Amino acid sequence: GWYACVTVNSIGEEKRRTKIDVIEPPALTESRDFVVGVSQLTVWLPCTVSGDPEPSISWFKEGIAIDLDDRRNRVMGNGTLRISSLEIGDEGLYECVA
Repeated sequence: GWYACVTVNSIGEEKRRTKIDVIEPPALTESRDFVVGVSQLTVWLPCTVSGDPEPSISWFKEGIAIDLDDRRNRVMGNGTLRISSLEIGDEGLYECVA
């Protein structure tokens, strides 16, 4: 918000305004430690974050960035990773980084 400092004496006044913006570091508000998916179906890996400014989200599998050009992988607007048509090769450790 805006704050003002005002000084006044018998011959006048002076005023200065200052704006303060409060920012917050990223925080995970929803995630899963373990997910079981069924072959050929779809699985959702939630990664809901908060922060100000709004954090960006990146997904990794076994330390390598998820291939979002693969049409089976999609990051939803809330940060959730959707993997459709699950395959054995999709097994592994997934990481959401905000």
